[in-house]
Amino acid sequence: MRKILCVCTGNTCRSPILAALLQERLGDKATVESGAILKDAAGMPPTDHTVAVTGMAGSVAPNA
Repeated sequence: MRKILCVCTGNTCRSPILAALLQERLGDKATVESGAILKDAAGMPPTDHTVAVTGMAGSVAPNA
């Protein structure tokens, strides 16, 4: 199985949206996660916009 990591600055908008879209499209063919390059962003939840766009409240993981 393939593993895909989507990375952006803070992992509160772009990378969670991309990860959700890729996971939906790829299904069981890959495991998709998102992450940030800024340490200060760790633990920040996805923005309200991100949750609204993906429709995945609660399933878009907060920054790790």
